[in-house]
Amino acid sequence: AKNLHRLAVETGFVAKDFDEQIATQLYPLDTFSAYAITSAIQRYGQNERSLFSFLAMRGKDSVMDFLPAERQTYNLAKVYDYITYNFQAALNDANADSMTWASMQRAIERTESLVWESEKQTNTAKCIIKAIGLLNAFGNAGFRLDAKQLSRYAKWAMDTPDAESIVSRLIKMQIVRFADYRGRLVLFEGTDVDLEGEFHEAGLVVPRPIHFIERLSLLFHQRISPVKAHFYQKGTPRFFDYKILDAPERITPDGD
Repeated sequence: AKNLHRLAVETGFVAKDFDEQIATQLYPLDTFSAYAITSAIQRYGQNERSLFSFLAMRGKDSVMDFLPAERQTYNLAKVYDYITYNFQAALNDANADSMTWASMQRAIERTESLVWESEKQTNTAKCIIKAIGLLNAFGNAGFRLDAKQLSRYAKWAMDTPDAESIVSRLIKMQIVRFADYRGRLVLFEGTDVDLEGEFHEAGLVVPRPIHFIERLSLLFHQRISPVKAHFYQKGTPRFFDYKILDAPERITPDGD
């Protein structure tokens, strides 16, 4: 647990001041999986209610019935299985994460289609894919992860001594790649064009149009409001006319 905590701090997945003692108290969750499950509950569940359900639930994929081993935590792959089973409705709805979860599923299917030495190695490769997917889904912008760091996670949390060779093959088969501008491993759809890099470069050149006035106008309808206090005090009606503008304008009142 301490090794995994140090790795989480090293990669920037959690803040440097994240207490190591808290990380050990989270066991059998490791620092990565604890952060991922709480983030998923906030995003797809009902916060405290879903958190207590996760902690108290028994049965398959539950943390209550999980039997930890020397190099086996309730890791990111198990968190993935829990999320996809318990928050399936939320994941199926069209939202900002829809593409991310669809990409994870396609990567898992492509991994299953490869010929591995054993069924255990196939399952391990799928677990690594799940881990990469969740790390990218819930990691912050400054999070970094290379192949060696991922292999260390797989060794310490998934009891995978041959993690380096599995990660290397996933990269070779273009299921996973290292995104230079992000500084981390990401799931790859299998094209020779670095789409993410191209989008990033284009974003630096092409200005994004901002049409928030048009959007606000749909929500705020033009209206005129009476200034009641002035009317009560002076006996003369006064009114405010509300306008939504994208820049200040000097307007001279005219007429009544």
